[in-house]
Amino acid sequence: MEIGAPIQTPTGGHAVFVDAKKPLPQIPTHQFPAQALSVARYIESGVRAVAIGSFLEGRDPEIGEQAHSEMELLRLTTPRRAYAQTHTDLIVEGFGKVFEIKDTLKEYTFEYEAPVLRHFTARLRPEE
Repeated sequence: MEIGAPIQTPTGGHAVFVDAKKPLPQIPTHQFPAQALSVARYIESGVRAVAIGSFLEGRDPEIGEQAHSEMELLRLTTPRRAYAQTHTDLIVEGFGKVFEIKDTLKEYTFEYEAPVLRHFTARLRPEE
């Protein structure tokens, strides 16, 4: 099933990386497009993914401003021998539904962020 997700190629054996900046140009990097895509994907399909970009990058320790990551990627993994083709089809179908509503996805801002390793315990909220 082709859904038009812009991915990094060649794909690896352990993950596929979706370029979240391309389908979500309305979300600036300091408001985490990969995280927005990850949340929407989880809501739609119940499958988790990892945002790798500015959210993971953190803040510049000297000035406290959000660091800018050149890449905003959503890391999608599937454990070997854990899913049947029907599972994979459902995951792709759910992600396809996210791409149908991508123009409505919102930016995220922090409600809480830890000073160290914030991506493990942060609480984010979508902009209204």
